[in-house]
Amino acid sequence: MAKLWFSQQPSTNAFTNAALPAQPKINAADQYGNAVTTVSDQVSLTASLTSGTYTPVTNGTLSGDSLAVVLANGVAVFSGIKYSYPENIYLKAHSAGELAPDIYSYAITFKTGADTTIATGPLVKPASISSLVYTDAGKLQVFDFKVSDVGSDGYATKLKQIVIARNASADTTAGWQSYIAGATISDGSVSIMGTITNDALTFGTGSSVIYSVPDGQSRTYTLSIYLNQTLPTGADRKAIAFSVNPTANLTVDSPGSAFAASSAITGSLVVDVTATKFIITGDSAIVAAGSSSALTIKATDINNNIDTDYSGVKELIFGGASSITSAGTVYNPTCTNYSAVDILFANITLVSFTSGQSSSAITMKLYKAESAAITAKTSDSVITTANAFAVVVTGGAASKLSWNTQPVTTVVANAPWHPFKASVVDTYGNVAPSTINVTVAPSGGILSAGATAEVAAISGIATFDNFSVYCAAYPGTVTLNATADAVTSSVASNSVTIAEKYAVTINAFDSVNGSALTEVTLKIIDAGTGQFVTGVTNPMVGNSPFSFNLPYGKYSFDFTKEAYVESTVGKTADVSADAVDGAYDNSISWTVYIMSTAESLADYNVLSNFVYDEANDRITGLVRLEKRGKQIVSDDINTLRTCTLNIFDPSDAVNPKYSASLASSDANGNYYFNINKAVAENGFVSGRDYFAKMTILYGGSDLSTNVTYSAASDFTISVTSTLSALTAQIAASATSIKSAVADTQAKVAEVKTTASQILTATESTIPAQIAVAQEAISKTLTTEVTPHIKSSVLNTENLVKTGDTLTIRYRTISGLSPTIDVYNASNKQEINKGEMKENGASGIYEYPVTFLQAWGKGDFTIICSESTKGVMDALTITVIKTSLDQVYDQVTMVPALSGEINDLKQVAAAMNSEFSTLKASLSKIGNDLAMEDVVTKNGGTGSATALESISNQLSQVAKQVKQFSGEIGVNLDKIYKVSAEKKNDVVYLKNKTQELKAVTELIKKMVDNIANKPVIQTWYEYTK
Repeated sequence: MAKLWFSQQPSTNAFTNAALPAQPKINAADQYGNAVTTVSDQVSLTASLTSGTYTPVTNGTLSGDSLAVVLANGVAVFSGIKYSYPENIYLKAHSAGELAPDIYSYAITFKTGADTTIATGPLVKPASISSLVYTDAGKLQVFDFKVSDVGSDGYATKLKQIVIARNASADTTAGWQSYIAGATISDGSVSIMGTITNDALTFGTGSSVIYSVPDGQSRTYTLSIYLNQTLPTGADRKAIAFSVNPTANLTVDSPGSAFAASSAITGSLVVDVTATKFIITGDSAIVAAGSSSALTIKATDINNNIDTDYSGVKELIFGGASSITSAGTVYNPTCTNYSAVDILFANITLVSFTSGQSSSAITMKLYKAESAAITAKTSDSVITTANAFAVVVTGGAASKLSWNTQPVTTVVANAPWHPFKASVVDTYGNVAPSTINVTVAPSGGILSAGATAEVAAISGIATFDNFSVYCAAYPGTVTLNATADAVTSSVASNSVTIAEKYAVTINAFDSVNGSALTEVTLKIIDAGTGQFVTGVTNPMVGNSPFSFNLPYGKYSFDFTKEAYVESTVGKTADVSADAVDGAYDNSISWTVYIMSTAESLADYNVLSNFVYDEANDRITGLVRLEKRGKQIVSDDINTLRTCTLNIFDPSDAVNPKYSASLASSDANGNYYFNINKAVAENGFVSGRDYFAKMTILYGGSDLSTNVTYSAASDFTISVTSTLSALTAQIAASATSIKSAVADTQAKVAEVKTTASQILTATESTIPAQIAVAQEAISKTLTTEVTPHIKSSVLNTENLVKTGDTLTIRYRTISGLSPTIDVYNASNKQEINKGEMKENGASGIYEYPVTFLQAWGKGDFTIICSESTKGVMDALTITVIKTSLDQVYDQVTMVPALSGEINDLKQVAAAMNSEFSTLKASLSKIGNDLAMEDVVTKNGGTGSATALESISNQLSQVAKQVKQFSGEIGVNLDKIYKVSAEKKNDVVYLKNKTQELKAVTELIKKMVDNIANKPVIQTWYEYTK
C-alpha cells in the first residue's frame, strides 16, 4: 500500500452535532492508484483547521460511531461522524501502520440551525387599558409571544435583546412616550424593565444574553405596561399597537440557534378614560348678587384626563351656594338646563355633553353674599366634583336699611349703649358696599347730651358705639328707626327698657385669704364732683357684700376697717361693667380686695442673682419676690405683674446702661433677663462692678391696690476664664524661663573657664598695659575732655499756697540764658519760656513765680532748661489753699521729732521736709562725685565723708518712721532697714530716702482717710 484516498468525500455543509449526510469512505491504493485489498491496517480521522498541514481544533469536538476503522478489502467505511462547533474544518485520514501518508478531506462548513420559531402566546389579551393604570404595582399584561427552539443543532436560542415595535399601521397614539410610563417583559421567572421611545420598547442592551431557550424547548415572553398619570388631550380611545418581527426585533447570541424567517407577531389595545369626577370652571370668580355667570364642566378621571366617550344629555345636581330671604321672599341659587330654563340648586338639571365637555350653556345666578363653593354631581352620585369652583358673591346696589345687630334690651339712662349696627343692604338683603350716612332716631326716649345718632357706613355697616337716651319717667321703653338718603328706612328695632339706675353689689374680701370682710365702712364718692353720692346710705357700715343703686357714672369707693389699710377704688357704672356677668340686665357686681395692716408690713423682699457667661458673652439676671423666705407666685387673688431691671455703671448713677421690663413671671415666679453680647456690643467691661435696681409690681386685679417692691444689688463681669488662660500662659513662660536658666548656667561654666584664663593674663600682661593707658588717659582728660555740665533745681519746697510767690532757683554753668516753663495740674502751660536771671557769676539763676488763684491747685510741674548746653531739670510742687509753712518751721532736726511731736499729721509734714533736705544733699554729693571721677583718678575723700554722715542720718530717720508707723499699725520692716554696707552708694541712699518718704506719705494719707477708702502710694527710684 502506497497511499490512501477518499473514495467518498464527507458532506461539505452540515449542522453542528448532527451526523454528516455523506459519511467519509477511505480506500487503500498502490503507487499507481490501483486498489489494494489485501493490506491489513487501521485508518483514523482527526479534525484539522487546515489542509495539508495538521492544525488541531480548539472549539469543537469531532465524534462518530468510531474514529478509527480497520481496512476491509482495502476500504475503511466511517459512520455517525459529526462535529460540535459551527466553523470550517478538514478531516485528516491517518494510517495507523504509517503505510501511506496522511490525506485531508474537502473543507466542511458546520453551522447551527436557523429554525427557531415565534408564535402568538397564550395570553388572553385585553381590548383596553384603563387610564387609571398608572403605577408599576398596577401594571397590566397586554401582549405576549412564544419562542420555540427546534433542537436540530444542539444549541440553545440565546436572546440578547428584545424590541417590541410600535405598529404604525394600527397605532393611533403618534408616539408612546406621552402614553406609556413603564414597561417590563418576563419569561415567568425573570422580569426586565425596558426603555421607552416613541416607536419602541427595548429590553436588553444587546451586549449580553438576557434570556435563553434551551435546545428543543420553548419559552413565552409577556409584556406588561402602565400609563402616564396625565395623558395627552384626546387620549381616550387611542390605540396602542405592538409588533415583533423575529429577524428584525430579536437579537441572538452565537454560537446558538437562530430564528427562521417568519411574519411579525402583532397585538393592540385602546386607552380607556372613564369619568369619575367633574371639573367646573367659570367666567368670573367674583360676581354680584343676582347677576349671571357662565359655567363649563368637564368629565375626567381622577388624573384630569377627559373621558371623550362622555356624551349626551346628563342629569346633574348643582350645590354649594345658599339661599337668602328678604322681605319674606326666598331667593335660591339657579343654573340653566340645556333648554335655558333656571333650575334651582339641589334639583335635577339636564345638561348636554359632547366628547367629555358640557356643550349646552350653563348660566348660574347666586343671590346670597358669601364665599360659595360650586359643585355638580350626577343624579346617581357616580360622578361628583372633587374640587369645588370657588366664587365670591358680593352685595349688589344699596336698596334699604336693616338691623345688623339689634340694641341690647335693657340699659340705664344716659349710659352709652352696647354697640349696635345698621346695615345698608341690596334687594336680596345682602350688605351693600356703601358709605352713606345712617341716622337712628329714638321713639319713647330723648337723645342724651353728647350722644352720637348719625354715623357713616363702612363697607355697608353703620356702627353706633356712643348712643344713649333718657326718659321722662322710669322704667321707659324705647325703639329705634334707621334712615338714610336714597334707600328705604329700616323697620323699628326691638324694644329697649330704660332703667334709672344700676343695681350694684360690692364684695369686699381679704387680699390674702379671700374671706369676706365684716364691720367695713364704705363711702361712695362721685368721681366728677368729689362729693358724697346722695340717694343711698352714705357712708354705710356693715358686712360684705354691700348692695345699692347708682346711676350711670364714675365713682370712688373708700373702704375703712380696723386693722386694715384704708383703700380707695375707682369704678365706672356703665354697660361694660353690666356685661361682665354675661348678661345685660342693669346689674353690676364688683369685687374688691383689701390689705390688712399686718400684710402691708409683711417682709417682702426682691431678690436677684446675676451670672456672666464668659464663653457666650451673656449676662443672665434672675429676679424674684419673696415673703418671709418663701418665693411668691401668682394665684387666684394676687398676681406678679411687671418687673423692671435697670443696670448702672458705677460712674453714672443717673442713666442706666441697660433697662428692660417683663410683663409677667414664669410659672415659678421667676423673671429672667438675658443680655447677649454684653461686652462685645452692649458696652459692659470685663472685671468691672455694676449696680442693679429691680422693681416688681404685685397685687390683686384692682391695680389701685397693687404694691411696687424694689431692691438693689451689684455684680461683677467676671474674667475667670481669661485669668485661667493667662495663668496657663505664665506657666508655659515659666517653663521656658527654666530652660533658659539651665542654658545660662551652662554658659556660666564656660565663662568660669574663660575667667581663669583672663586671671592669668591679669597678673602679668594687663598691669603693664594699664600703666601705659593711664598715662595716656590722664593726658587726654587734661587737654581734651570737657567736664560734665551740672544742672539742677535747688528748691526743696514741695508745697506752696495759692497766691504766694516762690522764687525758683536753678544752678548750671555761669553766663548762660536758661528759661522756665510752668504747667498747672491740668497740664496747661501758665509760664512759657520765662527768662531766669543769674545771681552775680554764681551760676545760680532765679525766677519769681506767683501762683495765681486762676491757675487752680494741685501738682504743678516746673521745668528749667538751657538750650545751648542741652541741660534741664524739673520740680513738682503741690499748690494748696492752706499754708503748711508753720508746720515746717517747727521742724529743724529729725532726732527731736519722736520726743517733741505727738501729732501724727505734723510728724508726717516734718519728715517730708527732712526728706527734701536729705534728697537735696544727696543730689549735691552725687554731682560732686561725678565731677571728681572725671578730673581725678582716686575720687574725693570729702564726698565719702558726707555720704557716711547722710547714711547715719537716714538710719535715724528710718527708726523714727518705724516708730511713727507703729502707732497706726503699719509694718514695713524691709523698708525701715538701712544697709551699713551701702553707706557710700549714692543711688542706694537716694532710693532709700524715696522709700521712707513714700511710707511717711502713706501713713499721712491713712491718718487723713476719713472715708475709709483704699490708700495707694507710688514713688520713683533712681538707676545707676
